[in-house]
Amino acid sequence: KPEVTLKGRTVTFQLDKDEALRPNTTYTINFGTAIKDLHEGIPAKDLRFVFSTGDFIDSLSVAGNVVDAFTGEPAENISILLYDRMDDSIVRQERPYYFARTDKGGQFLIPNVRAGTFKCVAIEDTDQNLKWNGEERIGFPDSAFAVSDSLPTTLAFRLFTPVPPMR
Repeated sequence: KPEVTLKGRTVTFQLDKDEALRPNTTYTINFGTAIKDLHEGIPAKDLRFVFSTGDFIDSLSVAGNVVDAFTGEPAENISILLYDRMDDSIVRQERPYYFARTDKGGQFLIPNVRAGTFKCVAIEDTDQNLKWNGEERIGFPDSAFAVSDSLPTTLAFRLFTPVPPMR
């Protein structure tokens, strides 16, 4: 985890010295509402710092919505996880390449995505580790999807509770 320090008007974000950044990759640091106005204490909304280790910043996006499969109601605070690998077990083993959380209306947006093919999963990440533990509610499309600049990428998820295997 990065070390974040605040001193007056300066926020310092320092990665672990052993952390290696991928080449030609766009990174986003999401501050959410953690940074506030010094005088009135009003939090900044969806504040992000975006930088790239390559020559350009990726500008594609993935948007969509998540609803409860049984009630049809929008699902709030659900993690949308995008992986650049297609392994079935990756949702249990690794953190995603990109992620976002849904708002009150079940809507999400993942900006600054590169072109490519991704595996996507929606989970109710109760333990906040960006991995599926097998008991959390989950939703996923039936196949991987491609992100390109020719078509907007919009996904819809129906979140359900997996049935545990009988013993």
